[in-house]
Amino acid sequence: MGGSIPQMNLVVVTAEQTNSTVIDFTFMGGPGTGSLRYLNATIDGNPADPLSDYQPDVGSVWTYVDSGSFPRNHVVVAATFDDGSDQVILDTYI
Repeated sequence: MGGSIPQMNLVVVTAEQTNSTVIDFTFMGGPGTGSLRYLNATIDGNPADPLSDYQPDVGSVWTYVDSGSFPRNHVVVAATFDDGSDQVILDTYI
C-alpha cells in the first residue's frame, strides 16, 4: 500500500470592497508562492484577472472596478501552479 501523497500548494488572496465600485485583491502569499504560475479571478462570473505579467509579491494588490450594480459580489480566485494543478483559493461574497 505504498504511495506518495501529492504535494499540496497553498497561497492566499483576500478581497475587499473599498467603495461601491472598487474591489481590491491582496496577495498574502503562502508555502506555494514559489510554484505559483498565475491567478484567475471572477466577480459575478466576469473576469477580474490581474495583469497577465502579474508576478505577485506578498502584500501586492490589484484592483477591479465594478459597475456597482450588485449589492453583493460573488468573488472567486483560482491559482494555477507549475505542476499544472489548479486550486480555488477564495470563494466568497463581499
